[in-house]
Amino acid sequence: MFRTFTLYSTLPPDKAIQILSSSINKNSPKSISNFLGLDGDDEKFRGSIEGNSFKIMRIIHYRNSFVPVIQGTFTPSLQGSIIRGYMRCHVFAILIMILIMSVFCIQTYHSHNQSNVIILFPLFLIVLICVGFYPEAHIAKNFLRDTFQAHET
Repeated sequence: MFRTFTLYSTLPPDKAIQILSSSINKNSPKSISNFLGLDGDDEKFRGSIEGNSFKIMRIIHYRNSFVPVIQGTFTPSLQGSIIRGYMRCHVFAILIMILIMSVFCIQTYHSHNQSNVIILFPLFLIVLICVGFYPEAHIAKNFLRDTFQAHET
């Protein structure tokens, strides 16, 4: 799963980076405060900023393995800044789906089963990924748009 975005903000890149930086939890993902859900109220993301680039994930307090990894860059423009980026599934989630599909295919091949399950199970996994990923990507993009007082074209 993959989704690109371009946001146009009136904020200069330095100010946009400062705002995003204040929304990022700097603690390790395995810290006790993250485990207990005691993240700061202003911290909406976990990740890092390096120069004009960022790599973040939204902090959620429920279970969803398909929360997108968001990578992007801030580029100066005459009106402020352009934020270009993409959202993708976490590599670990993709690997787990590949493993599940591989086991299913091997099991189906060895059982010589030619039923509708061969078609339905992969479709089920695709729907599962879409239901988990796209709503989270939409929420994250809306939050970024609101944070940077940005618009899309």
